[in-house]
Amino acid sequence: MTKILVIDDNPDLLIAKYLKSMVVEYCTEPSSASEKVLSTNPDVIILDVLMPGTDGFTVAQTLRAQGIRTPIIFLSGRAETNYLVKAFSEYNASFYMRKPLILPLLGSHINHLLDLYDGSKGRRSTEQHVLVFGECRLPLSGTISVSYCQSLEDLPGLLALLPSMIFLEAGNALEGGAFQIINAYKENHYVQLISVHPSEDSRKRDERIIILKKSLQDGAYDFLEHPIDPSHLLARINSSPTYTKALS
Repeated sequence: MTKILVIDDNPDLLIAKYLKSMVVEYCTEPSSASEKVLSTNPDVIILDVLMPGTDGFTVAQTLRAQGIRTPIIFLSGRAETNYLVKAFSEYNASFYMRKPLILPLLGSHINHLLDLYDGSKGRRSTEQHVLVFGECRLPLSGTISVSYCQSLEDLPGLLALLPSMIFLEAGNALEGGAFQIINAYKENHYVQLISVHPSEDSRKRDERIIILKKSLQDGAYDFLEHPIDPSHLLARINSSPTYTKALS
């Protein structure tokens, strides 16, 4: 039976009632969270960020340092972007949920994680899936599955669809945070990250070179410029491997 561990100094006891088909245990002392994880060996950890004494990020850091790769769903009442970015870029969070908790959404996240990380070494997607972060739109036909995202908050959920290729719009106001989250995702999944740049006419050459170099330093392996040729784009996507490595 699936085991869920909730680490929270003031936990929502309705979690166990809602997840009645699963074994839900609680740890209200963050200082003993590591021992609790080792003794219960949960399939998913639900971890509150703001706790007295030892916060959730410190708990996550300890778990990761011990080699524990159990998927973590962070809970927090804080809406600041830096909390979200930190959860994904530093502690390999699977999801970040704001309080008050929406139980059906939590259940959906847990079921998705159980499907992804069921002990197999990896999974092969049945189709190419492309993720685009930013305001740009790609000239693609209906044969390619595409998700568009303009919010850091929505990005982790779309990464859970296991895209094999990500297009990130250079110069986007949230570009830095997106790079951090995507690069954390790349630690455990194979994905090609491509930076999309404005056309040469819209920027000075020196400015374009600076943006390009930064994109490559941040983790992009290639770049495209507008206007994007549809046939070239389709060929690039079709040449991308569909195999995605799951967490070990």
